[in-house]
Amino acid sequence: TKQVESSNTSIGNRVLSKSLVEASSAAQAPPRRAVRHPAAKPRRHPPVQEPMMRLAAMAFALALAQNARAAHIPRRPAPRSSPGAASPRRATLGGVGLAALAVACPCCRPPAAGARENVEFARWMARLEEPFEAKLRPRKMALLTGLDAIPARSGERRVICELGVGTGPNLQLMSPSVRRDSRIIGIDPNVAMLPYAAEAAKAAGIGANFELREGTGEALPLDTASADAVVCTHVLCSVASQEKVLSEIRRVLVPGGRYFFLEHVLSESDRFLAMQQRALDPLQQALADGCHVTRRTRAAIESAGFARVDSDDFYVNGAWLVGPHIAGFAIR
Repeated sequence: TKQVESSNTSIGNRVLSKSLVEASSAAQAPPRRAVRHPAAKPRRHPPVQEPMMRLAAMAFALALAQNARAAHIPRRPAPRSSPGAASPRRATLGGVGLAALAVACPCCRPPAAGARENVEFARWMARLEEPFEAKLRPRKMALLTGLDAIPARSGERRVICELGVGTGPNLQLMSPSVRRDSRIIGIDPNVAMLPYAAEAAKAAGIGANFELREGTGEALPLDTASADAVVCTHVLCSVASQEKVLSEIRRVLVPGGRYFFLEHVLSESDRFLAMQQRALDPLQQALADGCHVTRRTRAAIESAGFARVDSDDFYVNGAWLVGPHIAGFAIR
């Protein structure tokens, strides 16, 4: 009996000793941290994208409000397009993606409108406008052939003013006789554009007949009745006041002088495209130096007091928001 009691006591001591060791080890071990599953982590958009998302939401909300007020859009016959050309609807997703990418990347955006010397925007235009200009070249050439019919005043060269000369893409599209026998004055509010225009004039062989001036369409740096023709392409989309610019054009033209225009406008034949233009107009203004895609420029020209306005409309394939265009001339 004494041996059994001694054995039980020994076993009990060993069990108690083992329990004490395990308890001591547990007390010294670091506390276990709660593991959170990655899926439980709340998602948050990058700081740069959050204001862009709010801006996009505001743009679409504005579009809904505008479409509620302007439910009726006068219809015009839809311009014919080449077979297989991409429709505005097919370009929607790609255009939205490009706009979102450009807005999200500050280095891709030109400086704000109103700068008198916008170097980055001039560089941006010189690099990226060629594909768009290539699509418009046949239309522009047909439009500018009208300059050949303008007679010169007695003893003087005919004076042609190009308002918004930009980087000078229209200079090489004028006929050789116009470039040789005319005095051409290029005007632009951004002085950073003028060196590009000077190079374009030199390449077009205009030489001494070309003059560059800094100025705005609302206050043209020309005398009254001093120009035989005014050329203006893709300008009325971004000016502060179309009415003031058209009034200035009438002022500087001689009686019987002609105003040649080519502008992108709000679609009047496609309601869905017009809705997209209204929705994304705030983004377009931010990305393209104040350019609007919702202006009814034809109506503005027709109500500006010209003796005659002759125009037609067309669509530039693949240009989406700036696809709808008008082109023509007005007589003082």
